[in-house]
Amino acid sequence: MAFDKVKTLRAGEKYLEMGKIAAAIKEYCQIVAVDADDFTTLNMLGDLYTRVGKKGEAVNCFRRIAEHYSEQGFSLKAIAMYKKIDRLQPNDVEIATYLADLYAQQDLVVEARAHYLRIVEAYNRAGATESALEALRKIADLDPQNTNIRTKLADSYLRQGMNTDAATCLAEAGHVLVARGSFDEALDVFGRALEINPEDYPSLKGVLAAHSARTTCAKTSVGPRLRSLT
Repeated sequence: MAFDKVKTLRAGEKYLEMGKIAAAIKEYCQIVAVDADDFTTLNMLGDLYTRVGKKGEAVNCFRRIAEHYSEQGFSLKAIAMYKKIDRLQPNDVEIATYLADLYAQQDLVVEARAHYLRIVEAYNRAGATESALEALRKIADLDPQNTNIRTKLADSYLRQGMNTDAATCLAEAGHVLVARGSFDEALDVFGRALEINPEDYPSLKGVLAAHSARTTCAKTSVGPRLRSLT
């Protein structure tokens, strides 16, 4: 006898109206077993599993949907599914990473940074230093104007003896500060980089650029005052 999907859906809806969630789940399970691409029913099944406290089964449903949407390039829909999983498994680093990466793809910087920071904290607690550094680097790349994150990343590299990477991060922060007009702060950062690596060319170049820009700004600001006195 052929499977009657419409009849099974109606049976599931009827059980829900009667408050018989377990019976409704049984009906919906039949549907997704036959039609693996019925993600609407699969999502409903996940919600029902959540209501009855079967978190593992709910996560399996939501993960299938999330992976499908990710593969199809529907990032926002995938985010919605991973958020459901994140609420059920708030300390799951893998899910947090999926969310962070998807937010980053959508240029949702605030949300991505929040999740990456959670990942950094989780890896630090677990003693997984290299993974923590990788997540911190993603934050720095996500928000290149954030010099605090770059100097924090440099400090982390330095603690691991990764001096070249530390100097590079500081040089990157220094050049951002020069562009921002924060010349004294930039010179301090470049100075730190050169203490780590005296031959770091980007930092040496940055020091010259900062001094030159500061001198130019000083001359520009003095000129009008001198003309006003004559």
